[in-house]
This record gives sequence, C-alpha cells and structure tokens, in this order.
Amino acid sequence: MYDTRVLSPALMLGAADTFSLEHLSAWSQLSLACVFHMFVGWGLSSLCGQLCGLHPSERRMVTLACTFQNQGGLPFVFITSLSHSWGKISGDPGALQRGFGMVLVYSLPWNILLYSVGLPLVRAHVDDEQASYCTPGPLHGLKDAAPSCGDEDAAICMQIVPPAMEIGVPSEEAADVLETPGDAQAAEVSASRPCRALCSEAFVTWVTAPPTIALLLAIAVGSSPLQKAFFGPSAVLGVLPAAFQTLGLASVPVNIMMLAANLSRAGGLSQTPASSESRSVGANLGHLRLTGRAQLVAFAVKLVLVPLVCTGCSILLLLNGALGKPSDLDPLFVLVLLIEPAMPSAQNLVMLYQVEGHSDAATKLSSAYLPQYVGSVVTMSFWVLVTLATIESLV
Repeated sequence: MYDTRVLSPALMLGAADTFSLEHLSAWSQLSLACVFHMFVGWGLSSLCGQLCGLHPSERRMVTLACTFQNQGGLPFVFITSLSHSWGKISGDPGALQRGFGMVLVYSLPWNILLYSVGLPLVRAHVDDEQASYCTPGPLHGLKDAAPSCGDEDAAICMQIVPPAMEIGVPSEEAADVLETPGDAQAAEVSASRPCRALCSEAFVTWVTAPPTIALLLAIAVGSSPLQKAFFGPSAVLGVLPAAFQTLGLASVPVNIMMLAANLSRAGGLSQTPASSESRSVGANLGHLRLTGRAQLVAFAVKLVLVPLVCTGCSILLLLNGALGKPSDLDPLFVLVLLIEPAMPSAQNLVMLYQVEGHSDAATKLSSAYLPQYVGSVVTMSFWVLVTLATIESLV
C-alpha cells in the first residue's frame, strides 16, 4: 500500500518530463499496444475460464490476473539490467531514463483501467465473497443447518442472520425479509443502478486514486511550459523532481519485496504438518486457495497464450513496417513493446484486495501467483531472448 500511495506516484512525478507532447506523440503506439495486450488477456482468460468450467468468482479472479500484468516493476528490472549490459543501449547515457519513460507511457491506459474497472470489480468480488462466505440453512431448523463451515464459522453465520429470522419469532423485520418472489424481483430491479451511475463511480474511483493524481500532475507538468521550471540545467525547481526520482527509484526493490511477501501468503498454506489436527485446519483453509484448474488456466493464459499472441502480432507489424522502418526504431521502444505481454500478473491486485479489507481474497489470488511467478523465470527468459533476437535482426 505504501508503494501504491507514495513510491509509484513519486516515480511518475520524477519522470514528468517523459510526458512531453513530443514523447507522447512518438510513443503513443505503446499505449495502444497496452490496450491490445489487456484485451487479449481478458478475452483468452474469459474463454478458457468458461471452457474449463471455473466457478464465477474464480473466473473473475483469473480474468483480473490475466488482464493486468506486472507492467512496471519487472520491466524496470530488465531495463535497468540491460542498460548496463546490452550493447544496443549500454553506451547511451539517457537510455535508462528513456526506458522508464516508455514504460510509464505504455502504462497510461493500464492505470486508467486498473482504477476505473479493476478496483470496482475487486470491490464487487469482495461484496460477493462476504455475502456468500457462509450461507445459512433453511429457516426451519436454522441452528442445526448452519454449522457446515465449522463450529466457529457457524456461530458467525448465526450472528449474520437477523434475530427476526430465528425460529418462531415473527416481527416486522421478518416480514420485510421474507418477501414474496415478485416483491424481491421488483426490489432487485429497482435497486439496480443505471450505466451512468456505474460509469460515474468508476471515474470517481480512478480520479481519487493517488497514482492517478500523480499521473495527471506529471502529464500537466511534462506537456506544458511548466516543464522548464522543473527540468533542465536552468530549472528553478529542479530539486523537486530530483527528490521524487530518488524516492521513486525505491519502488523497484520495494515492489520485489512486496511480491515476495504476497507470494509467501500462499506458500505458507501448504506448509502444514501431517497430524490429524493440522489436516482439519488445512481443510478449513481450502477457501483460501484457488482450485488447481483455476491456477492452471491463469498460468497457461498469462505466461503462454497471451505472449504468444501479442508477441506474434507485434513481430508481424514490425516485419511489415506498420510501426515505421525497423532500422529507425529505438531498440528500447521494441524492447518494451515485446516484453510487456510476457510479464506475469500484477501484484497490485493483491494489494487492492488487502486495501479493501479482504485479506482472504488476497491470499486466494496469491495462490495462483506462486506457481505463475516460479514458472515465469523460464517463460520470461524465453520471451526476452526472443525479443533481443528480434531487435538484433530488425533494428
């Protein structure tokens, strides 16, 4: 959460000169590519989730994980490493800052969609999970039907049920709860919000997010005459972006540490002794894991199908000259274009679940991240090698 509210915004503000009109125009194809990559991830995960018969709540989680990739942390690591070791850019003193800028321009639609679409979906998922965590039994014999989740959870279920619904206790609340089917359907229809209200809520959610505020400020500074006051040798306020850059660079190692912490949540679930008591505890923790089928879908779609489709389409566009003459393209531009779809799922989703106060869902999503990030060591290496070979042959 600290990274989302402080470090990532600081990184954007420190690189505000990246969002100059010149750069936004030259690198706009990266933003379009980001939308395409996310659309491919959403479409393939939705299709595979339906074909594999995933539960709707799991399908929603898998779709989110395959739509939003780790677009910042891991690409920054690759760019930082290659800027010192790859001959194409190692001699360019501005390569590192330019590469960071390209990633930020690429992530413009990603940030917009994460906080305008992803966060409302996370909130809706949390509401669904909280509503269906323990479903009470029939009204008659309610106290006998509830303990399907264990004695302690059954007690929680009994607290959730209004007293008016207990056996033989008629009241006005019970009359309100026990509506006729027609009344319930009418109430549901009247409670449904129009599309305009949903769009308004999505917009407000996006605008009020700290990364969005920093992004809008960075664009306002970078694309206006204010840029000269903050950037350049004669900048009067140059100390501010320098401080933001220093603070923002910490987001890369902090992201890696937070990733390790999030993955450890899922890894700890499998580290239980073989005693009978621990087996019963493990059974009760089953709701904290995605099913093996859901984990396999997330792994195959995010690490195999999405990079295969997106990288293949990008290489075809490069060969046909649709993005410009290959020899005139910046190697960093092609690098960002080709490695972004090969990144695993974004850990921002886990943080959003935590911020929304539902740590169980965060742990559940992390259970799909653990095999994905372990396997990505192999898949990312393969796609990075394909990317470097493509750049060496075309650029």
